[in-house]
Amino acid sequence: MLTSNPSPRSLSLDDVLAFESLDGSHIPILDVSPDRKRIAVSVTAGLAGLPSSTRPFLWGADRGRLHIIDVETGSARIVSGPDGAGITSPYWSPSGKLIAAIAAHRDWVRLCIVDPDSVSVETIADRDVAMEFEGQPSLRWVDDDTLSVLVVPAGRRAAGIESARSTIEAAPKAWAAMQVGQHSTGNRLTVKQGGRKRPPHEQVTVSLVDRSISTVTEPNTAHPGVAALASDETTSSHPDVIDTAMRPTDRQLWHDKATDERMVVARGNTGAELLWLRGHERWRTILRINGHLAGVRIGRAFEVQYELPGGRVTTMRCVLPPDWREGDRRPAVMFVYPTLDRAANPDAPLLVEGPTFIYNAHLFAAQGYVVLDPDLPFDENTDGDLIDAVATGAGRALDAAERAGIIDRDCVHVFGQSAGGWAVMALLAKTRHFCSGISLAGVSDLIALHGQLDPRWRYESRHQAEFHFADMCEDFFHLSRPPWQDPASYMRNSPILFADKIEAPLLLMHGDLDYVSIAQSEAMFVALSRQGKPVEFVRYWGEDHVYASPANIRDAFGRIVAWTQHHSAR
Repeated sequence: MLTSNPSPRSLSLDDVLAFESLDGSHIPILDVSPDRKRIAVSVTAGLAGLPSSTRPFLWGADRGRLHIIDVETGSARIVSGPDGAGITSPYWSPSGKLIAAIAAHRDWVRLCIVDPDSVSVETIADRDVAMEFEGQPSLRWVDDDTLSVLVVPAGRRAAGIESARSTIEAAPKAWAAMQVGQHSTGNRLTVKQGGRKRPPHEQVTVSLVDRSISTVTEPNTAHPGVAALASDETTSSHPDVIDTAMRPTDRQLWHDKATDERMVVARGNTGAELLWLRGHERWRTILRINGHLAGVRIGRAFEVQYELPGGRVTTMRCVLPPDWREGDRRPAVMFVYPTLDRAANPDAPLLVEGPTFIYNAHLFAAQGYVVLDPDLPFDENTDGDLIDAVATGAGRALDAAERAGIIDRDCVHVFGQSAGGWAVMALLAKTRHFCSGISLAGVSDLIALHGQLDPRWRYESRHQAEFHFADMCEDFFHLSRPPWQDPASYMRNSPILFADKIEAPLLLMHGDLDYVSIAQSEAMFVALSRQGKPVEFVRYWGEDHVYASPANIRDAFGRIVAWTQHHSAR
């Protein structure tokens, strides 16, 4: 296991932005050569030092650095794609002479071929690969000279790129056309019955002999590799799977069931290791990342159990400042996100190498705060409205932290993003537990959310008509019917309608290209400012739901720290 190496140096945002990742949750990142002598694994580089922002909904693929590792010697050759593209989803050819992979750039996602000996990279064709981000590969070898690949339709781009660029590119053109006044900019929007459809893709075969591309019309009668890709089946020849039963500190990336050999990621507070296990015994350490954490002083992290109404027992993760001493009652920051199932990722808040960006508990602990991260489960059969269950759960969690003797109950800030931002506003409206709140990309009005279309596709009718929030709004917030059938439920769970009850200062942050409309934060800002209540609203132009610009991440974190310090000193 990785061991701790305390040091006077505190964890900084630079440390967090430098985090590398071995995360195959969204796309396969590792494959073993047929002779078991080499491993190809994609390591997602951190945000620190990048020349530009990334595409957040490429899930790190555009920052992938392909490592080709000799199992016997441990030596590694690192491969980057052309024009700074990342490389991910490596897949050895049957003979082991080549690696097929996906090269992901800010502006394209293409099939590429890597020569593991010369580490040369060649992109193939001019069609974007359809990355499904569901742990399944988008390509398979048919034989040493042929690949089967899922691509997006001609003239389209991968969804993770198109969503980021569509409005940015189309809006200025539409506005300019309106100013010229020679052509109508009217756009008719219709919605086909039957709901949203899966984004289309096409299956093709690619010949490496002549670089030709052929459309697959009857995959079920073709080579088994082609048929398997068409049906999204995972074969034993490419066992890149995530075992959700394993705790994330030991995340499995590869498993050969015949020999019971597996590749797992062991994470700790001084970095992470990629281990090759035989049975349950460590055979080799393949790779180490995030060694810079060895010089960071870390506070104690632990769990506290507390009881919800009805006798249900749940858990809160706590992280103490590195200089905390027994008997200290410190200012605290409570992270909130309702209904989140921690069972799939229970250790993340406890590890330094947990969430990147600014949702890192140890990063706030390094600023002197006790960090509380409670489970806020919801049982729609017994809990009534979600907003009340969140208020009750947060109060019980604070009681537990106070009994543990770790917090100053009069100085607790509440922080959340997305549905967590909704929870921040809800908690300020429904309780007097917090001295301030910080809401990022939050929701204030559920009726408005239910009827919202995705602003990222505003200038693309084929997507705009299909992507709405009605189903998500009803499912996540446990609203059984649409607002025209049950308006009272939406009103009871919308913080905007309780803005007159909010007394604690509120910091709102939102990107103007967020798929959760910035109007949600605008509405709360207007409601509070008209009442003369303490509120601040920071807008990040060009940002989506998760900030992609390192400059904006730094700015946001600096503002949050300054905000909590100011409102802790009152």
